Amino acid sequence: MAESTLNYDYVLQRALSATSKSDPRILDYGCGQGQLIALTLRHNVDIWGVDVFGADTSDCIFWLQNGRIPFDDESFDVVVSNQVFEHIADPPVALNEIERVLKSKGTFLALFPDDTVWFEGHVGLYFVHWLLPYPRFLRLYLTVCHKLGFGYFRSGKSTTEWVDWVFWLMRTDVFYHSKSDVQRWWQETFGQRPESLASDWMQFRIAASPRLRIFSNLASRKWLAGPLGFICRVRAGLVLKIKKEG
Repeated sequence: MAESTLNYDYVLQRALSATSKSDPRILDYGCGQGQLIALTLRHNVDIWGVDVFGADTSDCIFWLQNGRIPFDDESFDVVVSNQVFEHIADPPVALNEIERVLKSKGTFLALFPDDTVWFEGHVGLYFVHWLLPYPRFLRLYLTVCHKLGFGYFRSGKSTTEWVDWVFWLMRTDVFYHSKSDVQRWWQETFGQRPESLASDWMQFRIAASPRLRIFSNLASRKWLAGPLGFICRVRAGLVLKIKKEG
């Protein structure tokens, strides 16, 4: 998906700008099939990946072993995590491991939706996760959306099958953590609160859009940081950056 590729471009650029080193060592936590790794290797950057499953086609992607990252302490200058933490039921465990392998004064960059986001990106509909406490209403909402042609991953599924799949996904694989919990977990792990790059993420996407790039200069105005950050929050979620204390 073009949107995913744009996210990889953003993560790579911000990872490289987060360190002054000419040859930084980067870890992609929750690397999936290694899309970001493939992009980064084309730039001759030293990057590694970990996930709960391995990619047999790559010798730089490793399994997470009972939640443990299979690298020594202080192994990486930058750790990135793109759309991963909404799939982690117990983030503090993952954060402690990320902090362990991050070098002193290294940077951790994470993009993921929290429970304030409006758009449910795994299903492709608004407010699905907000309606989970109301299963009968949610089932009706999903049924209507499917019949109208809305939603992701519909191919080969009847309306009932798709609705059942959405319920299964939202109950077993996606966890929308609260903003207050996220702030607390980051604070407890790194000793400080993370910096939000939400408006920066929006500016990047505006500049990359053929239709919107004419507004790039306007989007960089300080008074628009708040509105742009809000749009990022409700459409995509959190974009967080934090530096490990030296």
